[in-house]
Amino acid sequence: MDGRAILSRKIGRLAISAVLVGAQVIWSGCEREPSAVAPETPPQNTSPASPERTAPQTATETGEAARFVAAGVDAGRRGDLDGAIAAFEASIRVEPEFAEAHASLGVALAMKGERKRAIDAFRECIRLKPEYGPAYANLSVALLQEGDAKAAEEAAATAVRIDPNDLASRRTLGIAAMTTGNFDRAVGAFQRIVARHPDDHDMRLHLGLAKRKTGDHTGAAAEFRSVIARQPGNTSAHVHLAETLTDAGQPDEAIAAAKRAVDTDPYEPAAYFALTGAYLEQGDADAALAAARSAGRLNNRDPRAHFLLGRAYLLKGQRPHAEEELEVLNDLHPIWAGKLRHELKKAGAPDER
Repeated sequence: MDGRAILSRKIGRLAISAVLVGAQVIWSGCEREPSAVAPETPPQNTSPASPERTAPQTATETGEAARFVAAGVDAGRRGDLDGAIAAFEASIRVEPEFAEAHASLGVALAMKGERKRAIDAFRECIRLKPEYGPAYANLSVALLQEGDAKAAEEAAATAVRIDPNDLASRRTLGIAAMTTGNFDRAVGAFQRIVARHPDDHDMRLHLGLAKRKTGDHTGAAAEFRSVIARQPGNTSAHVHLAETLTDAGQPDEAIAAAKRAVDTDPYEPAAYFALTGAYLEQGDADAALAAARSAGRLNNRDPRAHFLLGRAYLLKGQRPHAEEELEVLNDLHPIWAGKLRHELKKAGAPDER
């Protein structure tokens, strides 16, 4: 059978939203969120009874082990994850090689937030049933949330190899590939999703980001403009378009895009960051300072605001003020401090601190 639960987190600007596909059940309340990618081929039967198969495959699964799994299903439907976990573990004690019971256990553990144990359960399922795609799909999500993007990427790639129609795993594959720097692979994964679901604006934004990382600024800008055409108020699309145009050496167009981002959400710091970057590219130090200060007023603890202020002061020839921003960053964020220190060294005498 088939059980689903949503796992979500943020990595940088990439929103991870992937679907856990369990072995045995659909649990009520654990369906996909509206923003998640729908299956490329919808299931023919969406009832809890048996969307994946119509009859048990082994004699063992008709007996006590299967009854424990059914009890786990019922517990999961009630939101009793501890009861579900206990039932699936009981099934495994009765039949240790019941692969789908391990997969169901992994789903319940992941839903409870016990991802390391969930990973072990999914891997045990895979050991017992090496071509069981849902286990790889679930494993990839759990690994990604645990911060092991490389292993998540390979698990998602295997899930896609087993089931090319598994768009949820393509989503995970693309996000993991972005995290590992495999941008061409990310482009391929996101393109497949967008081809099937052209109105999935979230995935189109991801595709644009991946194209930008490959250096395809024209292609990236086209994806962001496509989102804006359908959602004129999408601030993220305006921000990404502005940043892409800045990368492409088109500051005038970037400034216009960033101003539209500010208009759509005047309380979004990223809009002012994009505007500052565009003004810096244009060489307008005063406008860059004004935009960076606006970002700082929204969140004075944001290290990027101080970094951009430092760059703007350097462009204006006010190195002491730039060094003051460096002092702030030394306490606030060592990585951004290092970036501003690099800018100071490029601008003149190396900073001695």
